[in-house]
Amino acid sequence: MDRAAPPISLFKYARYLTDRVEIVEDVKQAVRKAMVRAGNDDLICVTGSLFTVGEARELFPPGVEI
Repeated sequence: MDRAAPPISLFKYARYLTDRVEIVEDVKQAVRKAMVRAGNDDLICVTGSLFTVGEARELFPPGVEI
């Protein structure tokens, strides 16, 4: 999208918070990687358009708090 921030810009900002940052272009692939890496006390945060969030939502099991 024209209004979307370039992934590398967001990557640079996130690096200030943690070194556990990676750019993954495909939404579903990114969510799957996050699910594998996340621990029981971790949070997976998906942001973006409703299309992006909707695509990610398909991967979460029913009953998961969103």
